[in-house]
Amino acid sequence: MKPIDATKCLRQLKYLPDVTPLCGILLLLLNIFMVVPIGSGMGVGYLPEAKYAHHEPLENIPTIHIRKNGEIFANFSYRPIELNQLPTMIADYLEEVENKDSKALFTVAGDTPWSKVRDVMDALKNSPIEVVGFVTETSATTLDYFYIQKMYREKGLRLPKSAR
Repeated sequence: MKPIDATKCLRQLKYLPDVTPLCGILLLLLNIFMVVPIGSGMGVGYLPEAKYAHHEPLENIPTIHIRKNGEIFANFSYRPIELNQLPTMIADYLEEVENKDSKALFTVAGDTPWSKVRDVMDALKNSPIEVVGFVTETSATTLDYFYIQKMYREKGLRLPKSAR
C-alpha cells in the first residue's frame, strides 16, 4: 500500500493554499523597504528637522568668531580682540545694548584647533555669559571674504569673477 500524501490531497481539495509565491513577494518587499531608505539619504547620520522651530533673533547676542590662526573677532568689534580683553568687551557690549540674556554664539572655522576654542571659553568664565552656542563653518566666513578683498586691494589686484 502506498502512503498518502496529505498535502497533495489537501491542495487538490483547496484547503491548503500554496504560500511559496507569497513568501517570495514578502521577502522582495522587505528588501525594498530596507534598501530604499539607505539609498535615498535617510540613513542613521541625519538629524530630524523640528516641525515647530523657535528661532531667536541674533541682533543683540554677542557673536564671537574664531579663525583657524587663533584670531578672535566679534560682531561688535572689527579689529582682532585680545583674549584678556574679551570678558570686559562682552560685558560692555551687553550693557550697551541692554541685553539681559547671558547668551553668546561662537562661529568657529572647521579646521580651528579646539585648544583655541577652549582658551576663549576659559576667558569667558569671568564674563556674564552663561549659555554658549556653537556653529562650525567649513566654508569661508564673511570676515574671511573681507580680508581677502583687502589683500587684493593692497596688492592692486582685481578679485576673480567667482569671488565677486
